[in-house]
Amino acid sequence: MKISKVKIEDALKCFFDHEYESRPVTSGVLAEALGVSHEHLAGVVEQLQQSELVEKRGENFFLTPAGRKYALEVVRAHRIYETFLARQSGFLSPEWHIDAHNKEHELSAKEVNALAAYLGEPRFDPHGDPIPTAAGEIKRHSGLALDACPIGYKGRVLHIEDEPWETYQELVERGFSVGSSFFIQDKQGDLISIYVEGARVKISFAQARQINVRPLAGDEEIDLDVERLSMLKQREEAVIFGISPTCIGAERSRLLDLGFVASTVVSAEFASLGGSPIAYRLHNTLIGLRKEQGDKILIKRKAGGQK
Repeated sequence: MKISKVKIEDALKCFFDHEYESRPVTSGVLAEALGVSHEHLAGVVEQLQQSELVEKRGENFFLTPAGRKYALEVVRAHRIYETFLARQSGFLSPEWHIDAHNKEHELSAKEVNALAAYLGEPRFDPHGDPIPTAAGEIKRHSGLALDACPIGYKGRVLHIEDEPWETYQELVERGFSVGSSFFIQDKQGDLISIYVEGARVKISFAQARQINVRPLAGDEEIDLDVERLSMLKQREEAVIFGISPTCIGAERSRLLDLGFVASTVVSAEFASLGGSPIAYRLHNTLIGLRKEQGDKILIKRKAGGQK
């Protein structure tokens, strides 16, 4: 039975991901990752072994040098294309991963290298995963898992695991992204209270385990007076502090073009019946934003404003 190129490359990525994290790959792990029956899996594994891309030692499978090289090429294509979508397209983050998964099987090495050069040879993708170089070199994750950080810890996000996808999306919606600064305020039971990008949120220890962080550098600080634009009540004024790292690509460019730039005075004028969108006034112009857009604009209230 001839196994498709897509299935072979998906299997190699599974091997690489587990090898990178020092986890073994068994038949069960591989079948679940590929979404195939054990009968179909036997054909995949047989073709991988015949092509000398993987070898079996004991109960586990391992990449050969040729298999690792091939896997790194696929990973590089995926992460470069995902970075391109994040920076240049108007697509939302769930679409980056899906489109990159399809494109990774189509792009040639020459096309990937050209795209990497166009992007300025990025070292990390939008999730903070290291991008393999054209020579097949890859950095290892550094930093600390967020759940292991003590109360009072001030840091910056280095990486967010994007699987399971639902957990990743929830973390992004809370304000976590690569580059986000945060402050751990409390831990109670299974929940961690964190100030992140202008808001105080609670996440579980399991969610925090998906986030890799580093401490703030000596010249970095967190301003706890910074809030999110969506928190302004009707007729309240504030000064724009900046745009959250969660906002990138075309969406970030659009907000900047609309005038949501640092030091600009903005006020909340009125909301629709459902509460979103909200009309904001800046530069004597009314602009409507959805709540999720307002969450990505950071502000500081003017003196005398209410919190």
